[in-house]
Amino acid sequence: MKNQDFTAKVAVNATPEEAFNAINNVRGWWSENIEGDTGKLNGEFTHQDRYLTVTMKITRLTQRKIVWEIVESHNYKFPENKYEWDNTRIVFEIMEKSGKTAISFTHEGLVPDLQCYEICSSSWEFFITSSLKNLIETGKGKPISHEDASFTTSFTVDQSPKEVFDAIRNVRGWWSENIEGDTDQINCVFSYHYQDVHRCKVKITELIPNKRVVWHVLDNYFKFTEDKREWTGTHVIFEVAEKGGKTQLKFIHQGLVPEYECFKICHDAWTHYIQESLKALIETGKGNPTPKDAAHKNMDTSLPAQQDSAGETSLKSICHRLLIEVPVEKVYEALTTQEGLAGWWTPETTAKPEIGSVSRFAFGPDYYKEMKVEELKPYSVVKWHCLTGYEEWIGTRLTFELEPHSKGTILFFHHDGWKEYTPELASCTYAWGLFFRSLKFLCETGKGFPYPDFNR
Repeated sequence: MKNQDFTAKVAVNATPEEAFNAINNVRGWWSENIEGDTGKLNGEFTHQDRYLTVTMKITRLTQRKIVWEIVESHNYKFPENKYEWDNTRIVFEIMEKSGKTAISFTHEGLVPDLQCYEICSSSWEFFITSSLKNLIETGKGKPISHEDASFTTSFTVDQSPKEVFDAIRNVRGWWSENIEGDTDQINCVFSYHYQDVHRCKVKITELIPNKRVVWHVLDNYFKFTEDKREWTGTHVIFEVAEKGGKTQLKFIHQGLVPEYECFKICHDAWTHYIQESLKALIETGKGNPTPKDAAHKNMDTSLPAQQDSAGETSLKSICHRLLIEVPVEKVYEALTTQEGLAGWWTPETTAKPEIGSVSRFAFGPDYYKEMKVEELKPYSVVKWHCLTGYEEWIGTRLTFELEPHSKGTILFFHHDGWKEYTPELASCTYAWGLFFRSLKFLCETGKGFPYPDFNR
């Protein structure tokens, strides 16, 4: 019976020893996205690209034969058959032939019946006959680069590489105060959580002073995705380099790819924490991490019961619910800071994100509202009490509740305490809808439509 395992062969102008060394330099011809030792017997290494995550164990390592056993695999290109590489193995055989060195590559178990066969066989053909061959003969292969596979962002600061390196390890200072475990020592494991929405366990696998930090995500849970473990097995990489008297930080979440359901929200969240919070920690000594003990319960969309003397609810409410396609951190900032509020409600805003403070919102020269900040739960709840405004507004309460979503943030707003259904309540219902359109545009595009342009 004909063997159906995928095989590729190539002859190179090099010695068997040179071919052997090149094969073991897996990062030089297959992928830069590899963690682990690729040239040690019984060593394990993990490759991760846009679709495939695979861990291999080197079970044979001689000058003539190299064998990799697949320990675990996930191919997200084929969600119904994403474990097809499991229990397969990869074999390289090296021999001298007619003055050249012949390499025979076989992926045992990769057969035409597998859903991934066409793509995987084509990929192996390229990596063996082109990339590996080039590496052996010219010293330069064509591996998958970090940028091909993963979310990446970078910035440059005036501070030294040491200051940047130290700030990265101060994870509570820029990502989240809700972290348990050491974050500054090699092989340490720490846990992160955000409410009941996201939690992960991370191991620090590489720590090169002033140059590089690598985290391996051991386990992950998302409340809002079908595959709750999307981050599991990915790597978070910080690369620090001195350039032109400044320091460049390059951040790579290796394996966070557009095919993931969480990609957009994670892309925007990492952008916030790296470009804003970590950068601020480095430059000013103060980042903007998720505060400790943020709300740990689901959003409560019920309205406060207020009853009249007959025991029936009498006060009225305005309600709006909408999806804003940015992370909760960005929406919360737009609802609490003077700059954010001025960007979507009215430019004439005076506000502080402090409980007990009074914010002032002017609408033209002759009218303003004053709101007392009664509650601030970071990235979760903002509540105001109206002190000054139209008579029907005074004494009402305005609540903004935020819930993470796979596409961004759900905002649930209720303006409670209206005594009657009046023309003013109806007008405000319409106006709030327009202002929330302004808020959505501000968060998603950087430009809102505050007063007086909100209804244009």
